[in-house]
Amino acid sequence: MSRLSKLFEELRRRKVIRAGIAYAVSAWLVVQIAAILLPIYDTPDWAMQVLVSAFVIGLPIALAFAWSFDLSAAGIKRTEKIPSSELDVPQFDRRMDFVIIGLLAAALSLSLYGNFRAPDVLPEAVSILIADFENETDSDLFSGVLEDMLGVGLEVAPFIETFSRKTATSLAANLSGSDADSTKLDLESAGLIALRESINIVVGGNVRRSNGKLTVSVSGFAPGDQQELFATTKTAATDSDILNTVAEISKVVRLELARDVVASR
Repeated sequence: MSRLSKLFEELRRRKVIRAGIAYAVSAWLVVQIAAILLPIYDTPDWAMQVLVSAFVIGLPIALAFAWSFDLSAAGIKRTEKIPSSELDVPQFDRRMDFVIIGLLAAALSLSLYGNFRAPDVLPEAVSILIADFENETDSDLFSGVLEDMLGVGLEVAPFIETFSRKTATSLAANLSGSDADSTKLDLESAGLIALRESINIVVGGNVRRSNGKLTVSVSGFAPGDQQELFATTKTAATDSDILNTVAEISKVVRLELARDVVASR
């Protein structure tokens, strides 16, 4: 018998091949379930990367465990210490076969469900115009920056479209007959532009400093009647945390808009 044949026979005897198949099918099944559930809870993209990496790292560990130990009817023991009569217990082998077949059936069912189920109905597109924030701090660093950061965070949702603030400022300047560079896109001007361009929501906000911390407040209004649709406030412990703070606000606003759109159907 060749070395390759002996190795294969030893892998079969120690049930390494069976353990590898069971591990791969189980890992694939968990990843497929995670791919469905994680977006529902707005989980960061790195969560899936961590999960897949954990399974990849765990594969050699699982194979090494299967090589060194045997899960038999008598329990978990080192393979070399198990009598030959106990290595192949027909009843236990059949149970393991049923487990593997069950995992394969579940994986196949999930795959068919993911490929042939009716596509999710995305919320209808919502257009948003972000007005200039009121900067109540002593730093010009937060003027015009937070608005762009919020816009990027909102456009992560495929149903949200943000209207160009540069274009809106130019339109506001034309309406007031002033220079675009000196025109402020306040809530009143943004509301007029929103009505003219059929924009669904106007978003305004302010940033202020209190006790060394930065507080960012954001509100959404329906153009015309100025009815408040949502409002949220977050605090940044330091100036460098402002990016995370705006990201958290973006997430809250995305969820609020998604609920409102679904509820309006």
